[in-house]
Order: sequence, then structure tokens, then C-alpha cells
Amino acid sequence: MRAWGAKWWLVLLLFPALWGFSTFRAGAQPVPTWVKDFQKAREDAVGGNWDQAVPVFQRIVREVEGIRLTRPLTSEESRVYQWALDYLARFYLQQDRLQEARVYYVTLLRVNPQYEFLDTPPPSVATFFQQLRQSLIGFLSVSVKPPDAVLYLDQRRIGQGPLSQQPVLEGTYQLRVERPGYAPWQRIVTIKGGRLTEVEPIELQRVSGALFVATAPRGVEVYLDGRRIGVTQGEAPSGVRAFAETRQWPPEEFSDYLAIPVSDTGEHYVEFRKPCYDTVQLIVRVPPLQDVFVDPVRLEPAVGRIVLQADAEADVYIDGQLQGKASQGTFVACAGRHTVTLKNAWGTFSRDVDVVRGEVVPVPASVVPRVVFLGWAVDDGVPEAVVRRLRDLIQKSVQRWDRAVWVDASQVDVPWDGSTVRGGDLARQVLATWETNPPPAFQALLNRVAQTFESRLFLVLRLRAGDAPRVEFLLFSDMSSRPDRVQVDVIEEKGFVEMLTQMTYEAPILRRTLPLRFVWTTLYDYPVVVEVDADRLGTGDRPKPGDLLLSVEGLQLDRPDTWAAVEAAVQAKEKVVLQFEDPLQPKIRTVEVPTVETPVESEEGPGHPFYHRLAIGYLRYAERPEDTLVHQIARLSLARLYMHFQDSVQALEWLRRVRLDRTVGISQATVEYRMAECYLQMGRLAEARQLFQKLQDARRATLGTDWGESVAEAARDALAALQRDGG
Repeated sequence: MRAWGAKWWLVLLLFPALWGFSTFRAGAQPVPTWVKDFQKAREDAVGGNWDQAVPVFQRIVREVEGIRLTRPLTSEESRVYQWALDYLARFYLQQDRLQEARVYYVTLLRVNPQYEFLDTPPPSVATFFQQLRQSLIGFLSVSVKPPDAVLYLDQRRIGQGPLSQQPVLEGTYQLRVERPGYAPWQRIVTIKGGRLTEVEPIELQRVSGALFVATAPRGVEVYLDGRRIGVTQGEAPSGVRAFAETRQWPPEEFSDYLAIPVSDTGEHYVEFRKPCYDTVQLIVRVPPLQDVFVDPVRLEPAVGRIVLQADAEADVYIDGQLQGKASQGTFVACAGRHTVTLKNAWGTFSRDVDVVRGEVVPVPASVVPRVVFLGWAVDDGVPEAVVRRLRDLIQKSVQRWDRAVWVDASQVDVPWDGSTVRGGDLARQVLATWETNPPPAFQALLNRVAQTFESRLFLVLRLRAGDAPRVEFLLFSDMSSRPDRVQVDVIEEKGFVEMLTQMTYEAPILRRTLPLRFVWTTLYDYPVVVEVDADRLGTGDRPKPGDLLLSVEGLQLDRPDTWAAVEAAVQAKEKVVLQFEDPLQPKIRTVEVPTVETPVESEEGPGHPFYHRLAIGYLRYAERPEDTLVHQIARLSLARLYMHFQDSVQALEWLRRVRLDRTVGISQATVEYRMAECYLQMGRLAEARQLFQKLQDARRATLGTDWGESVAEAARDALAALQRDGG
């Protein structure tokens, strides 16, 4: 016997990693939970809650009987099926519905005439069942050669080899005896309850050779000379188990023998195939009118591992099948090309991945938002030439948004209210609802749009007529009924394009700054250091309060407007070179100091007109399960944006999720101050006052960053304002 592809040494190398092997396969069905469901239903039945139990028993019976039409049941499936039939019969017996009970018990006896109760049933149940069995069960005895021939009654296997007083439910059956390599035998037999039926000795006639193969795992397709023969299944017989144990393979993984009649003598080509496993090929010689038992074949898993390096929590799909969460990290997949997709509430990621057997494929995954362009709303009187020019700009500019998936739905039919609607018509509906309906109704519409497009950002452009036509950017989101709104003159084509390119969703979470604070004055040409972070600067020749800061990384600080360039240069460096001097003892000193990672709160100024866009960026971090500083700052910033939306309830929810304990940066007192602001928005003045009073003692806490406004001072100002307003 010659084997191709049977590289068993690879199995030994991969085996430790494959114990938990649950291979992804397109179209795979979930494993039924029949045993667990039965146990719960049985508990309900024992407790007298039959209304809950009976539908579960009925569903189990219905589903298992559906499986029986496609393949033989496993031993576990057969057991739970019999138990469900038993308990359904018990239910009808206690209802005095004897005919229904009899139907279920007769079905049970047909499946297993030797059925034994799972527990001790009530005496009335035991008596009914035993009397039924005694009246309906007959016995069958058959002598057969060869001794491993298989006997069937009406397609149901009842045993192998000679049978002696085999219990059988009374009735008329077709008895069939088969064995590969032999001509089948069949005849009609009638079984009567309480009586023995004996069949004359049967000796099958040899007509060909036969090939017997068993595999691990089960469910392997077997091909003989290119022709599909069948699929291995069933539980391993003693010979197969013994062979597996000699190789130290798990015997329970192996199938029963699949018998293949072979009429042509000589060499035959046998192939074993199963998705996600290496194909094994054998050449087997079958002598005339003889049996050949091939050593059990163990297929090696042909899988690799996809390791996701995701920047956000998301559902993970492989070829459209849900596999788990991104935080799970590692996913086993069959060798070959797959499409990996991540989806969450604000965006998607998709990439084709080539999985190689036994290898790990790292996949950096950045979940970016899907921004859906619903369409235009154009006022009457706007020249068509202007409309055409702006549409061209949209096609050229918007689709190049940084780190965002642009979806143009303006000319697409989408499902809506049992029919379809064009995206452009939906854009006009969104505008009309926003302008005429109360916020709850409009919010409900936005939620429907979000579900339809699997996106939380919807852009509508409104072109207004006038002496100078203007384009109004309206970025809607289901997070708030208030849109982000910016207007640009049509004639300012540069401004129009810049507005499109600025609509990225990235928002800074941490930024690097100098470990000191300074101010510009009219006394000197350079800023004066007013505070230093001594713990970070250390000892030695370092700036001190009162010194002049001359340059950072060679950039002269002789004008306040140079600070933007300095700040940009600092972001990429963990250490920077400073030049400073003491104005009382003029001498330029140069020193290298470390930079500081400082939290950045969301700002509410004209530089950030698209609040929804920023909220999506913060969501990217805020919904991660880790409690790192980055995720906490994102949650705080998200709360600030909800406060801007006047949605204090959502803002409070995010603030309550923030847990910070830092000696520098944003402290818990800062979070509590924002909570007090939410209470003010909601009119809950007593709770706001209570927090402000507590925060008067927050000596070290600041608002926003390490160098921000004192929380204590802000709390005192807020209390004074409350007193003035009579709150």
C-alpha cells in the first residue's frame, strides 16, 4: 500500500495547538443544545411546570426526527430523543389522554424496544408502559453468514451477525441482510407481540471484493477511483479503537468502517476529503473476492490562525459568518482565502486574508466609520451649472476622506417600509422631519436610518439659492437629533473642498506637551516659565520659575504665533531640547527634557464644527473593555460632546463609566465637576450644589489637563452663580 500526503509527523507537531480546534467553515450550522434543553425542561416537568416543559420536548422530537431523515443519529441524539418521547407520554398520561400517551410510547418502542427509564417514574406510568411493551413487543431470531453481516428492518439497522430473540415492535417488516462484497438478501417477516419469530438460516453469496476504511475525524468524504462513495460516520469499533490507541490518538475521534464493494481486482485509487483538512490519497490493491481493511486514516487539520490587531471592539465575520468579538484576538480558519470583516455601531473594516496551513496571519484592523451620503436638497432658482459643478466636486473630494468609508446612497434604492426608497428622497425626508417634527419623532427616524445603512453618520448637502448660493453641510447621527451644521459659499470652491477633506473622524486623545508652564508678557521678548513639573524634570540644570524659554527643538519662541509649530514638533518626540536663561543672570543654557503625555478633552470651539464626527472618533476608543487612560479620556470626551448635544442623560452614563485615579492629568474630581454640570443642565440643582460644595476642597485637581483651571476655583464660581440666580 502506498500513501501520498500522509505526513503524520506534522500532526504530532500541530497536535498541542489543535485540542481546542473549532474550525471556521462557511455555512456551518450551530450544534443543537438538545441535551441542555432537555435537562432544563425535565427540571420544569419535575417541578410541575409542564406548560414550559412540553413545548421544549415537542421541539426536540421534531428537530431530531428531521435529522433522522438525513443521517443516522448519534448515540447522544438517540438518547435525548427517547427521553423526550418518554416525558411527552408521561404528560398525556397525567392528563388522562391515554391515546396520545400510547402514540408516544409506541414510537419510543419502535426506536428502542429495550428502553429503560431515565429515573423512577410514577407507578401508573411504569405500569402503563410495561403492559404496552408486553403486548406489543415480539422477538426475532436469525442465523446469518458471514457473521459480520448487517441486518435491517425497513431501513432501520437492528444489529450485526446472528440475532437471538431480538425484541421488535409487532408489525410487518422487510428484513434485509447486507454485507459489502456479498449479494444482499431480503424477505417480508411478520412479528407478533409476545411471540418468537424464527427465520431460516441465511448465507450470503460472495460476488466481489470489499474495502473497509475508517477515519478521524468523522464526516470525511471517500472517493474510489474519482467516484464519490460515501461519508464516514458512526462510532469506532473495537479494532479501530485499538489501532488508534497504539498510535496514541484519541479513539473517540474515529468513525466506524465505511464498506466499499470493489468489483474490479487490482489497484484502486482512494481519496479522503474534508473541508479544512489535508486530503489523503492511497493506492490499495484488492484481491479477488476478498476483504481489505485499510489502516484507519487520520486527516491533518489544514488550518491557520488569524490574529486580529483591532483598534476597537467589533463583531468579527469570516466570509459572512459571525465568529465572535474582536477582543477575542485569535480565530482559526481553513487554509485558503477568506474575507475578514469587522462591524460595530459606527463603522466597518474588511480585508481579504490568505490563510496558510499551520501559520499565523496578523491582521491590523482599523474600524473606520461608514459615512452615508443620502443626497442633495436643492432650492428652486439654483442654476443647474452650479449643481453639476458641485456634484463633480463631491465625487472627486468626498470619497477621499481620511480613514472613512464613503457610501454614496443618493442614487441607490434601499429597503424602506416594505418597499424601497431612493437615497435622495430619504435625504429630503430626513430634512423635512428635522424641520417640522419634534425631537423624539426625528430621533426615531434617525434610528431607522442607522439600522438600514449599518452606519451612524448620514450626510445631507443642502444647496441654498440667493445672491451667493451656499452649500449647507448637515451631518446627522442617531446619537442626537441635532445635526452638525456648516455653511460654505459655493463660489468659494477651495473652502468647499477643504471642508470635505477636514471631515475625518480622528480626534486626539493624548498629546505630548512640555513638563512646564509658561506665559507671554510685555516685559520680555520670550515667554516666562511660571510652573515646572519637578518630578519629571529631575534635579540639575533645569528651567525654574522666572526663567525665559528661548527655543524648543531649535524653534525660537520670540512670538506667540510660533507655538503651533513647536507643539506639532513635540508630538513625535519623547525628549526635546530646550534653550532657556535666567533674565537676572543672562546665560543661555541647553538641556534635554522628557515630554509629558497630557489628556485632551473635547473642545467646543469653532475649530470643531462636526461634533458627531468627533463623537464617532471617541466611540472608537470608549467602547473598548480595557480601562486604560486612553479609553477613560475618550469616555470623558464623549460625555462632553453629549453635554454639547444637550443630552445630559447620555453624558451622565458615560461619566459614570469613567474611573480615573491619577496624580496628574484628569482626576476623578474633574469627572465629578462635569457630572455637576450635567445636573445643572437637567435642573437637578440640589445634586449639582452638593457636588460643587464637595469639590471646593479639590486642591490639586484641574479641568481638562495638568495645567488647566483649578476645579476648586471653578466649583466656587459655580456655587456663587447658583446663589446669584437663586438656585
